[in-house]
Amino acid sequence: MFATPGSKPHSTRKRMLSNIYSKSTIQSSPSLRAATAVILHDRLLPLLASLTSSDNDDNNDVSSADKPSAPTSIYPLISGLTMDFVTSHIFGLASGTNFTQDAEARARFLHWYKCRHGYSFWPQEFPAFTSWVKRWLGLRLVPEFVDQANRDIESMTWSMCEKAASVLAQSAGDEVKPEAYPAVYSQLSAALEKDLAKKASRGTTPCDASEEQMKFIIAAIYSNYETTVVSDEGIQQSDAYTAPPTSDEPLIVAFRRAK
Repeated sequence: MFATPGSKPHSTRKRMLSNIYSKSTIQSSPSLRAATAVILHDRLLPLLASLTSSDNDDNNDVSSADKPSAPTSIYPLISGLTMDFVTSHIFGLASGTNFTQDAEARARFLHWYKCRHGYSFWPQEFPAFTSWVKRWLGLRLVPEFVDQANRDIESMTWSMCEKAASVLAQSAGDEVKPEAYPAVYSQLSAALEKDLAKKASRGTTPCDASEEQMKFIIAAIYSNYETTVVSDEGIQQSDAYTAPPTSDEPLIVAFRRAK
């Protein structure tokens, strides 16, 4: 969004989500506050307690204070915790990830995420040429596993979108718990519907709503997750989305680090 070349499209997109990410809104958000409490108190703290527990130690002759806990790699845990915070704000707690407790899902996502690093030059700088040599010469400038990782991340994201949409549909008649409310997704859906209706009234052919949602959601996840976990450099998102979520071609085609 923040690397969209045209000023008007950039302003339009920014208005759709700027309010939900404002400091005052985040600090006063009941859904984020409730989700944060669950993530910290019900997920993280019990996990940390279990990691430092020595109840299962066979050596009962040594006092528990003298028993060192097994070493734990903190990076994957903090990465998963960060993703849980990000997705709970976007999709709601029940529709987002639970990488804090689900170590297998966490490791799987981190593999998808990390294996793509180092292969962004050609699709990022020369997307048309990369596609051309693949189609006409049968040469892959990017390994197949990178495309597969992109598809896996998109599939995971689309699943969370569907869960969040289901929660919104149910909220019309039933009360939704604060932590389950998809705050960002709800505002995005309403803004897109309004924008598409406006375009239709002007006789402009609107884009597919699901494709637009995927663009925004993936950009939100990457901008929040990568700048928090990987580095403080930030990223710039290319506006080069061309395929709907059901296509064989990956939607995640070009993310570049800010200079």
